[in-house]
Amino acid sequence: MKKTGDIIKEYREKQDYTLTKLAEEVNKSVGYINDIEKGRRNFPKKEIGDKLIKVLKISDEDIKNIKKYEDYKRTPESIRKENSDAKKIITFIAEGKTETKLFKEMLSNLFTCNYDDLLQKINSYSKNKIETKKSITKIHGMINLKLPVYKETKTGGININKSKQVGTKEIFTNKALKNSFIIEILNDSMSPEINPGDWIIVDPDEKEIIENKIYLVTYEEKTFITQIATPAKSMVILKNFNNTKYPDRYIMNEDVKKLTIEGRIVKAVSEKEY
Repeated sequence: MKKTGDIIKEYREKQDYTLTKLAEEVNKSVGYINDIEKGRRNFPKKEIGDKLIKVLKISDEDIKNIKKYEDYKRTPESIRKENSDAKKIITFIAEGKTETKLFKEMLSNLFTCNYDDLLQKINSYSKNKIETKKSITKIHGMINLKLPVYKETKTGGININKSKQVGTKEIFTNKALKNSFIIEILNDSMSPEINPGDWIIVDPDEKEIIENKIYLVTYEEKTFITQIATPAKSMVILKNFNNTKYPDRYIMNEDVKKLTIEGRIVKAVSEKEY
């Protein structure tokens, strides 16, 4: 994968620009441009980013490469690893290597995956097409579930009333998620841990508060997703992942009783391709 900094440096040198000249063109400091090239700063959004693209005459293909790498950098390491392991598992199944020790180790760590997407990818790798989902479950003994899907609103609220269900998503898993449901994320209140376009699985049977875990809660007649900290019995902090755009909320004393835990987020899944 091409790194943003390498792309910017390549085009800068192609245009015969020094760091100083490019900085002047976009009205930024030399250190600012150097930080982008060294990977210490993300590619700028909106006006400055557009200026860099225009001045350096970056191709459409490399604009896509920049976006892909910037998305990759913002993706939590845990999700990157899961995406990588899932691809290895797909390859092992396609090549008929399901009895190897490495395959079984990776499989035991796999939590959940989009079922139809997995099937499609296996068939794209394999010469022998797998026609049914049963073919997959037979290999590894996992179960497949069809979970209801709800959408987060752009303001961060969630309505989990059955009448607001927007569809279902089929997954396969090695965990018991009988009563669970899925929420598609639309806003950035949990970035960089969970980003718009990701989806999360909520287990409504997991309501005991575990320090710094993520929960679906209802407070003051609004249902939303938050990380919970409990520094004292009479205090609950609803945290937003160090996201300064959304300040933490402190619930004190009697107000703690007004907080309802709807379930714990047991999995966050990104379907981006890397």
